[in-house]
Amino acid sequence: MEITDVNNMYAARGMLSYGILSGWWIDAGTHLSFREAAQRMEEEVTP
Repeated sequence: MEITDVNNMYAARGMLSYGILSGWWIDAGTHLSFREAAQRMEEEVTP
């Protein structure tokens, strides 16, 4: 399955949700950029 198939399955079941982040954007298509995105997310949710 592709991630699009999974998203479509959740959408068809009414179980798909999303959130909008503001202030920054990163393309997490590499291991390094994925790690950077995870670190930024952790900084935002950790008080």
